[in-house]
Amino acid sequence: MDIKIRNVPNHVVARLDFYAKKKEISREQYLRNELETIAISAEMRATEDRYENLIKKLLEIVEHNNEVLEKNNYLMEEFMEGIDSYDPENV
Repeated sequence: MDIKIRNVPNHVVARLDFYAKKKEISREQYLRNELETIAISAEMRATEDRYENLIKKLLEIVEHNNEVLEKNNYLMEEFMEGIDSYDPENV
């Protein structure tokens, strides 16, 4: 597929040529590589956003689980204290 970009300022073309020459490739190849990078980076940002949302949800679940475990530990300690202080002869 062909893409044409018109009216690119001379100083921009000169910079593109500079970077292409630095990599020892043509301006066309340099621009093709840069366009591919742009396309991939958009996908990467979307993936990073999904990953960040997943991490946030997982963190919420872990925090909730910690709260439940703390409550269970408290209840178990209360239960164990009740058993330890139970005297069947005083019933």
